[in-house]
Amino acid sequence: YKAPRRPASYQMDIHAPAEVSRNAQEQHEVIVNFFNGSERCRLEMRLNGGPWTAMEQFTGKAPFYLELYARQQLFVRLVAEGRELEELDDATARAIEAQFRPVIGRGIPDPADTNHLWRAMLPDGLTVGYNLVEVRAHDMFGRVHEARRYVYAAE
Repeated sequence: YKAPRRPASYQMDIHAPAEVSRNAQEQHEVIVNFFNGSERCRLEMRLNGGPWTAMEQFTGKAPFYLELYARQQLFVRLVAEGRELEELDDATARAIEAQFRPVIGRGIPDPADTNHLWRAMLPDGLTVGYNLVEVRAHDMFGRVHEARRYVYAAE
């Protein structure tokens, strides 16, 4: 699989909070969208070079796609409000999307469930500052793909 406008090595995105409170009691979930994943794949996560932890596969909506969809919907609503439209029906929304296609890109379909998502809780052991979350995916062909992202832990 090759994502459009991305290098061939881009095989997954990691969704995690950008910032957490190091002393907070709540746990935070890390969700990985392994684009060409299936039940025959295995994903693992680790924090700051620590031990690898297995991630659980589940079916749901991809967080990055949900955020993108919400931003496009917000943009259309703000344009409608700026035009003082009292109602935003489908035809008007499509007309606004068409007018601003060079800015927002083509309209995207409604979010749908997918089964190429994995999750695990962000492990304990965050240090103040930036913490490295690494994900390793073993695909059904025996290839290993890696991705990383940082989570900032405030005092």
